[in-house]
Amino acid sequence: YEEQITITVSYPCTGLGTGYTDISSLPFSETTTTCGNADDITSSNAIVCGSSSYYTGEDIVYSFKPNIDGLVTIDLTSSGSYTGIMLYDDCPMSGQGGTCVSYSQSSSGNESLCLNLQAGITYYLVVDSYDAPACNPFTINISTPNPTGVSGDLPCDAISIAMGGLKSGDNTCASDQNEPASPSCWTTGAMNTIWYSFQAPASGNIKIKTNSGSLISTQIALYEGVCDNLTLVSNGCNQDASGTCSGTEEFSDLDITGLTAGSEYFLRVDGENDDKGSFEVQVIDGDNDWPMVPQQDCNNATSICAQQTVVGDPGFVGAGSNCDYTTPYGCFSF
Repeated sequence: YEEQITITVSYPCTGLGTGYTDISSLPFSETTTTCGNADDITSSNAIVCGSSSYYTGEDIVYSFKPNIDGLVTIDLTSSGSYTGIMLYDDCPMSGQGGTCVSYSQSSSGNESLCLNLQAGITYYLVVDSYDAPACNPFTINISTPNPTGVSGDLPCDAISIAMGGLKSGDNTCASDQNEPASPSCWTTGAMNTIWYSFQAPASGNIKIKTNSGSLISTQIALYEGVCDNLTLVSNGCNQDASGTCSGTEEFSDLDITGLTAGSEYFLRVDGENDDKGSFEVQVIDGDNDWPMVPQQDCNNATSICAQQTVVGDPGFVGAGSNCDYTTPYGCFSF
């Protein structure tokens, strides 16, 4: 009789300093400051995750262990500047077994990470700054793992759009795993795509465009086939739309003819370069005109006698659906 026994020995993570918190369960939220804590985590004693410049301020370290696999969102908000959050699986100190998972570092006081994390692994989150400032006040929020991930993150989980429909989206937590390669008209950088699907109308013609939210510069691509075996539609790629009156716009559009009526097509929306944020996407029958945009098209003008005029965020972008000042001057024709 022979029996094999495996023994795993775990060593404590040492050198984290005084600003260390072990989080017992998720979700977690705390408002605090790195001010008054020492600069314990430095580029000389820790595994550098991102830029070594963001290891020069006073710091705080958190550890947590998810109880299920899933998507975890980490948000840091601060009235300060030059903040950095660096996430490790296992100890961040040099020679103690940890590796860099991801990071977010910028001159802004707000940082965010969205990651698929595994149950049973201890993760360490370092909150630090680029000195100066030597320290920052902040609020940290770490979500409960979401096992379903991001809706529309993969082609086979595409979000359905009815013809004429308008859908909101956000690619902040989307990934580029198990997807077709980046289309040639797109910028380089990380792909954070959201997928949509629709059935082609009887005309076989469609128009697609995005509307900006916090994601200003979008890029889109249209595919045909089944969700796990897709082919880019001819001329089905766009980054900057042609301007309504002239030039180009930051949003994206497509005007495609010759699709197979009733067949399913897949639309991919991303931000240029590494851009992330909220947006809208709309699909209409290509034989129809785009609806008038309130306050931007003169056929849908705001009454000057109205007590209140509401302008959405990020405000007016582009010239609406029609150019109102070209011959015959749109609704100003005379």
